[in-house]
Amino acid sequence: MGIPRSENSIVVPHSSVKLIVPIFGKLTAENSRLSHEYPESKILVTGIWDHPVSIYSSKVKIQTLIFRFKTTGGYRIFPF
Repeated sequence: MGIPRSENSIVVPHSSVKLIVPIFGKLTAENSRLSHEYPESKILVTGIWDHPVSIYSSKVKIQTLIFRFKTTGGYRIFPF
């Protein structure tokens, strides 16, 4: 269970915005400089960064709600 640290947990920036909400459990996002935890109900936005990010969780059960936006729609909502 959970999302282990591996090559499969890397999110490469590709302009497709994803909004990820942990419903049960917590996620951790890290790059070479920072690490940030996202507990239940805290929103994580990915895909618009300019560097690869690894997202993983502990080995316990996790449930997430994920919204994927088209490029044009995502940048209208998240004008970063």
